[in-house]
This record gives sequence, C-alpha cells and structure tokens, in this order.
Amino acid sequence: MEVLYINSSLLFISQRPFNFTDSEKTVYEGCKDMPAVIIWYLGLQFVNMFLGIPANLMVLWLINKNKGDSSTSDIFIQNLAVLDVLFCLIPPLELANIVFLTTSSTWYVLRFFYGIKDSSPLLLSCICLDRYMAVVHPITFTELKDRRHRAVLAFVVWVITLAYARRQSGPGRDEMHPVKKRAFKMVLIILAIIVFNYFPPVALFPFQDYFSPDVFHCYIHYVAFGLMDFSSSIQPMLYLSKEKLPWSLNCCQSTTPTTE
Repeated sequence: MEVLYINSSLLFISQRPFNFTDSEKTVYEGCKDMPAVIIWYLGLQFVNMFLGIPANLMVLWLINKNKGDSSTSDIFIQNLAVLDVLFCLIPPLELANIVFLTTSSTWYVLRFFYGIKDSSPLLLSCICLDRYMAVVHPITFTELKDRRHRAVLAFVVWVITLAYARRQSGPGRDEMHPVKKRAFKMVLIILAIIVFNYFPPVALFPFQDYFSPDVFHCYIHYVAFGLMDFSSSIQPMLYLSKEKLPWSLNCCQSTTPTTE
C-alpha cells in the first residue's frame, strides 16, 4: 500500500505497518542488525528531556519575572516553551514503544504529540512576523502593539494545533539600527533552527524509494526525527543565551573578594 507522507505525525505513525499484530517483533528487534541509530536516537531523546524541560521552565520563569520589561514576541516564545515542555515528556513512552511494546496503541499517542510538535514552525513564524512588522512597518506595529492581538494569534495557533493533532490522533541608513540588528539576529537564529532541525525530514523523506526499507526505517527515519526533536532543547537554550540570569550575576558578586 502506498502511503502519502504529509506531516511528521503521519511520517512517525506510518513506520508501523497497517497489518501490525501483537505477535510481531518490536521496532528494536526489527532493527537488531543495525541498532546504532536507534540507540543514538533514544539517547538524544533523553538528553532532550533532561535538558529541554528545565531550560523551557527557566524560559517561562524569566518571561514571567520580566513581564514589565518584556518583548512583544515573548508571548509566542512563552507558548513555544509550553509546547516544548509537553513534547519533552514523551521519551519514556518512546523507549517502551520501541524496545518493549508490540502494541500499536502507543503509536497513536506518540502521533498526537508529534502533531503538537508540528506547530513549532507556526510559532517561530509568528516571532519572525512580529520582528518584521517592528522593523519594516514601525507605525503599523505601534498601532498593533496591544498584547491582546498576540494573545489571540497564539490562541489561534493552539486551536489549529490541537485540532490538527487530534485529527491525526523607515528610510534606510548604511549603519544598521540596534533594534534592526536584534530583529535580524532573531530571524537568523530561527532560520538556523528551521534549516538544522526541521529541514532534514522534509529533504529526506521524499527520497524514501531510493533507500532499502531496512535502511530507511532503522537509519534515515530516526536521524531525521532525532534532529527535529532536539529543537525542544536548542530553542530555549538560544533564548537563555541572550538573557542575563540573575543568579549567575549574584554568584559572581558573592565570589568577588572584598577589601577593607
């Protein structure tokens, strides 16, 4: 049967055959002759969980702490962090599903979480659009600076995400202004995330027919999804890298020797 790959949740679930029965082998047993990438994938998933959850919670704490001096894009970053925390909870289920379980029911739970993960590029696009309006159309941006517009847009993204997941289970100057420079840096970081984390599945899966079934399911599949999943840790770490963490400053001040 020919399967049309449309999105990551369908790509993920489509690895399990449609005629799957409880008597069949686990995914790991099916790839026992080439287990290296699956071991790498599961290891990366747990690194993503132990790094991504605290990093995203730290992002949420910083945004809430700096609410009075926050950027207009923070509401999208906040929703992205919530989404990534939810996605970082699935590695134990994936481990059990790949190594121990032979039932197909867990694949539909994972498919729901991957459907949620598919909305990350939507929120990243909202951040880019917000920065674009601030730099290229500052007058319009000032008129739309009310945070309620962004809250409504974030809410629409969540509604689309949950419905989708459930269905699948000024005059220029030669010198760049500092505001424009920050906006350009933000867009460039998001572009790097999309190219490094989200582009591999898009680039590799259309060429499935050029790989043998074993190589595709045991190697290509997990390399592509491993890179995409790790974005849940990369995104908050990049946000934290440009923030001044208060406890690090206090630590530095407390360790500075005092002279009398």
